[in-house]
Amino acid sequence: MKIESLIRSFLNHARVEKGLSANTIEAYARDLGKFAALVEKRGVALESLSRDDLVDFLESLYGRHLDSRTVARAMASPMG
Repeated sequence: MKIESLIRSFLNHARVEKGLSANTIEAYARDLGKFAALVEKRGVALESLSRDDLVDFLESLYGRHLDSRTVARAMASPMG
């Protein structure tokens, strides 16, 4: 399954089943979109992602001087 389909499925679940707010859904969508871009850029199959890929992604967020709460939210999303 493509990562975009998985992201849509998760966001729908978060909205319908978990009842998360629109702002939270939008934040998750941004975080997961950034992660999907990293996966695409690396040309790595989703099933082949390693811990190092996830660590690199989180380091890239810290490298952008994002707030620690933003990075924590990214870690709490399905990719984290």
